[in-house]
Amino acid sequence: MALIFPGKTPCLICCQPLQSGDDVVALPAFLPRTHELSFFSDGAFHRRCFDADPRAERVNELFARYRAIWESRPKHLKTLEEIDAWGREAFKDFP
Repeated sequence: MALIFPGKTPCLICCQPLQSGDDVVALPAFLPRTHELSFFSDGAFHRRCFDADPRAERVNELFARYRAIWESRPKHLKTLEEIDAWGREAFKDFP
């Protein structure tokens, strides 16, 4: 998840600092750096800036797919090796 330090972390769209109490969208690193929308991955934004961006709908769709895959993981996996192996297979066609 994107780290946010109120008053210091800028919205990646408008470049103004995110403040305590701001309505914020913060996304984890869920897209590869090579993806056309990787700008949003591991990013933090004012909600108003994010919602006004023409790419927001596509980002929301991709993030929903990412979350659905992640939430479908078997809960019996215990080791990092098991989780990594599952993740490589589950996310092989994502995005």
